Amino acid sequence: MLIITSTSAYSQSEPAKYVTNTDTERLIDKYTEKIEAGILAISEKLKQPAEHVYGVMLKQQVIRGWSWALAMGGGILLSLLFFAIGNRLEKQGEHDGLYGTCYFLCVFFGIVAFIGFVGFLTTGLSSIINPGYKVINEIIEWIK
Repeated sequence: MLIITSTSAYSQSEPAKYVTNTDTERLIDKYTEKIEAGILAISEKLKQPAEHVYGVMLKQQVIRGWSWALAMGGGILLSLLFFAIGNRLEKQGEHDGLYGTCYFLCVFFGIVAFIGFVGFLTTGLSSIINPGYKVINEIIEWIK
């Protein structure tokens, strides 16, 4: 008896109203033009900032590529410079242990040059040659 009263207390007095396909079609027809107009208005307002952002990102990619090239070239030049200084100091024999520091700096900048070389080959070269491709890939990553 308890089960019958509990289910009857929660039963609906009126059957549920279902949305038919014609109701859905009317809603779609009613709001489609407004939605399209809203999207077009938003896209027109965002057109100018989007072009500006693309231009900035394009320049950023070129700078990123040349930064890798600079790291590689600077590392090579400084490594060779400290190697030459270390050789000269060692041959003179006047400076106690200073040539060891020069050789250490030569190795350090050699590692910097190697890291710059790897970065230049992996990202820097393509950023210089085709920066637009890199920008489009970056934008696609933002969207994901």
